[in-house]
Amino acid sequence: MREGIKEEETGVSMTNLKGARGPSRLTQSDPIDLDDDDEEFIDMSPEDSPLYSEVESVVHELSASFQNLSTSLKRPNILLVGKTGSGKSSLVNAVFGSKFAATGTGEPITRHLEKYSPEGKSVNVYDTKGLEHGNHIDFIRETEGFLRSLKEADDLREQLHVVWYVIDMSHARFQPFEITICRTLLSRTPLCFVLNKEDTATSEQVRSVSRVVAEQKFENCKGIFGVVSDRKNYSPEFCPHCKGTNFRFRQRTKEVLCDEPDCGQRSVISSTSGLEDLVKETIKQLPDLAILSFIQAQQVTEKERLLVAKKAIIDCAFVARRKRYILSQPTRLILNMASKLALLWGYRLIPSIVTQEIAHQYFVTKNQ
Repeated sequence: MREGIKEEETGVSMTNLKGARGPSRLTQSDPIDLDDDDEEFIDMSPEDSPLYSEVESVVHELSASFQNLSTSLKRPNILLVGKTGSGKSSLVNAVFGSKFAATGTGEPITRHLEKYSPEGKSVNVYDTKGLEHGNHIDFIRETEGFLRSLKEADDLREQLHVVWYVIDMSHARFQPFEITICRTLLSRTPLCFVLNKEDTATSEQVRSVSRVVAEQKFENCKGIFGVVSDRKNYSPEFCPHCKGTNFRFRQRTKEVLCDEPDCGQRSVISSTSGLEDLVKETIKQLPDLAILSFIQAQQVTEKERLLVAKKAIIDCAFVARRKRYILSQPTRLILNMASKLALLWGYRLIPSIVTQEIAHQYFVTKNQ
């Protein structure tokens, strides 16, 4: 395998034009190194190779399609709310990457809000700061003004899409002033309650806090999610799925085997848990143009990424068959599908990669 392509980091396999070379996995961080033959091909004039103009056209159209799709997508806007120490930063780092909410990287919006929008991540996260009983009135007033400005923005991409309300389960309390915030300030946006640090609580505490939240009957509540974003306790007190206490734990493999009649799930205790359900529900609440961006940014589950990729491929094949496209010819339909797949895995270097791969395969074929 040539330098610059890491076989162990698979994502989307490059097409083999002749012979089996194995899957090539390419990421944004991979260098684009060209062999001498590849460079010769790229520098080649149309008179030197009949393939030149065809490759140039494909790469140009793919690059344009990728750019058009990128600029048309929305960045999902997520508001994080929760008391100091509830683990909001560790939550977004677990979902979007370990350095997403690194200390000092947030852009101050108000005294109580910071915006995180790191390069290479197609999502905006607004994090609340210093929320405690006693200062919540100032928090409501400032944040209400900010949310109003988002709602009145001419650009729909600036509007808030979903709220993650984070509750610290090491204290296992959902206080009256928090209920007031949810009912007055956050009542018009899809609201996901995140019971973070679930590994520090008992099953009864988790059920108790869940019950208190459910009893409020918030109309915009989209779910209550018990999660662990940075596990400290690797000796579980309950089954991660059903919260039941009738289970067996294998210390060596860190496996939980639930014996509850209505569960029976098998789980491996890792540094995080419960994030998949939160990500899945968040996707449901996003507008169509923001879903692709969110799925590309999150690092929790490949399942949702693969589902969207599969749908893009099936849609392309269905339309192509209905309109009787000749699939051997570059079409806008195929280029759009390829751009979606590239975006899902973050391949912003896809035009250069395609050029490199075609050049390599062309000279391998020619020299055999």
